[in-house]
Amino acid sequence: MVNQSSNMDADSRRIGAPDAQQIRRLLVPEGEPRLKDLPEYLRRYRARYVFDPRVVLFEVRSRIEDKTAVLEGFVANPGLKEGLVIALGSLGISVRADRLSTPPTDEKRFGIVHAEQSFQRKTADPDSEHVNELLRNEPVILMGPKEGDSILVQATDGYLGWIPQGSIRQMEKQAWRKLRADIGPTDRARTAQLRKEIVAAARERLGAPYLWAGRSERGLDCSGLVQRVYAQVGIHLPRDADQQCLCGKISGDTGWPDDLEPGDLLFFAGTMGNITHVALSLGGLDFIHAKGSQTVREGSLSLQSKNYEDQLNRMFFMARQVLG
Repeated sequence: MVNQSSNMDADSRRIGAPDAQQIRRLLVPEGEPRLKDLPEYLRRYRARYVFDPRVVLFEVRSRIEDKTAVLEGFVANPGLKEGLVIALGSLGISVRADRLSTPPTDEKRFGIVHAEQSFQRKTADPDSEHVNELLRNEPVILMGPKEGDSILVQATDGYLGWIPQGSIRQMEKQAWRKLRADIGPTDRARTAQLRKEIVAAARERLGAPYLWAGRSERGLDCSGLVQRVYAQVGIHLPRDADQQCLCGKISGDTGWPDDLEPGDLLFFAGTMGNITHVALSLGGLDFIHAKGSQTVREGSLSLQSKNYEDQLNRMFFMARQVLG
């Protein structure tokens, strides 16, 4: 459990942000670390810090070269990669992770399904299990990994899966954004009104004290604030940030943080790659949140804003759109 004086918030307490000794006990509950047990340490790390493998990428292979653990494959974000290196280092294991990739952050990451029907599969094997159907003209995020004729993509609902490369077409960001807008909610007037109400409800709580596990005006933690604001407009969200991160559809991530609508949820990952914080977007890069020992306040990921928060800018992981 994280001490209350920590700079993490209530959700960090629930999810965990362990120190070196805690990591050691997690990966090696008894005995001394052994390099030959590296695959088991990776399994334990994945089980603890990947909150849902259906939406968080963690495909790590390992081998041993000259008493060094060489990691290869793909993980969802730089924090998850950094955390893994730290975790293994805490065991006294020398690590090389230059071949452990994270998703692209440039224009090459946007795509559209142009096949009439395409199923995401569990693995790149064309005979592997179907996990989700993608429909024609649906936008997808290209995660980077390719094997044979298959590519790993993430649907906007978060689902990960492999599809034939011929089933998708790469798009420029602006065209991709327009596509997402065109297939958004049909009752745009009602959605716009809900966004205004959510932002207004959040602004009503500006200045409220931060309180570990709080859900009232006497004090709020980050996910308590989000849950209460949405409840005020009749939408019920789960309690904790890692649970809320599974709601709605993806509307931004580390390589695409600037396309957010009022009411979208911004999620932030700690050193170990686990979700530690959530904020409520005011539109674009500005947000309202409750964090640490401070009051509910406005923040921003924009360098030009007086409310810019550098730590959160470095921790930003994903945004989700609950409305529409």
